[in-house]
Amino acid sequence: MTLDGCFIPFKIDNVRSFSKNVLIVKLKEISSEDEVNEVINKNIYIDSAEMASNIDSGFFYNDLINFEVITDSKKIGRIENINSKLPQPVFEIIYDSRKVLIPIHEDLIKKIDKKNRIIYLDIPNGLLEII
Repeated sequence: MTLDGCFIPFKIDNVRSFSKNVLIVKLKEISSEDEVNEVINKNIYIDSAEMASNIDSGFFYNDLINFEVITDSKKIGRIENINSKLPQPVFEIIYDSRKVLIPIHEDLIKKIDKKNRIIYLDIPNGLLEII
């Protein structure tokens, strides 16, 4: 990140998708509201060597938009959007002509097939029927 024209290194604690083009990044060295206000809306630069070493291990939730969703060997729809404005980020999926919200949680994600753009979810019984 640049502050006062100088590149300052920070360690990333957490990254969360907020919208299609916006990420919320928690930096380990930033903890107070005053510190946050100093760096809010700043551009973050990532060392390409660091990025290359992590590219296979991770992804952003927005990368899953338009992935086909399969649960119990049944196609249920496509991920239309990621809603990160709720306390728990959710997949927005069109199922039976209506939008359903599925919490984004590692316990529900069984497998992600990036090549075929498919995500396999373990959706609890009854969750798709909640309006």
